[in-house]
Amino acid sequence: MIVKYKYMGISTHSLNKRYEEIELPDNSTVSDLVEIISEKIKDPIEIIKSATFLVNKIKADKDTVLKDGDEVMILRVLGGG
Repeated sequence: MIVKYKYMGISTHSLNKRYEEIELPDNSTVSDLVEIISEKIKDPIEIIKSATFLVNKIKADKDTVLKDGDEVMILRVLGGG
């Protein structure tokens, strides 16, 4: 299946600018996606794992099973106040 993802965080990597496409095995989860793309993102994997995830603009858990054509946004927590 093909999934689109976009990472929104402090990293200046090109992932901030547009959706990227990736092919994943059927029944992959958001967590599986994070593991696969972690090498492309400059922020440490621990920060990414604590991010907020949206699948098709709806908040999702790391356990959410992805489907072909889904769009995933990974929103890094920038800080508290």
